[in-house]
Amino acid sequence: MAADASVIYSIMKFKEDEDKILCIDNNKLLCLGGPTGDRVNFGEFIKNNIHLYKYKNNYELDTEECAGILNFNRIRKK
Repeated sequence: MAADASVIYSIMKFKEDEDKILCIDNNKLLCLGGPTGDRVNFGEFIKNNIHLYKYKNNYELDTEECAGILNFNRIRKK
């Protein structure tokens, strides 16, 4: 995972008591921001869709394919 060095006003620093990093699988992390309910629900929605795809198709998505699922769902929700 990569991050910048400016933590003073970072979105990850404002609320230290909330976990904003979601582990998708053993080599993918998803960093989320926003209101707590929206952040948790969207993160679980994406994680469950990626796992469902893996079990239905017996194929684990790589990082670019997971990004495609994220972009598709982000555009669809607008």
